[in-house]
Amino acid sequence: MHGLLPPHIGTLQDQRERRKRVLDGRHTAFGKYSNMRDLQDNDETLFYSLIAEHTRNCSPSLHTRGGRRLQRFSEIWRKPRGLF
Repeated sequence: MHGLLPPHIGTLQDQRERRKRVLDGRHTAFGKYSNMRDLQDNDETLFYSLIAEHTRNCSPSLHTRGGRRLQRFSEIWRKPRGLF
């Protein structure tokens, strides 16, 4: 088992705070949006936990006008998500 398990298992709170720092480091709305979409594709539990904890900071990057995002959609598209 040695080498197969990660050396440290972080709590959800630790992971959320690390992702929040990464998100705060993005300077453009598209960078924040892209980061959040990537997080949702990789770890939905962490994605929704981050939104629930930091709603005020995360919401603008997800719900602002989408003109630029629509133009660059193919750069961040990973998999179909359906309609919601």
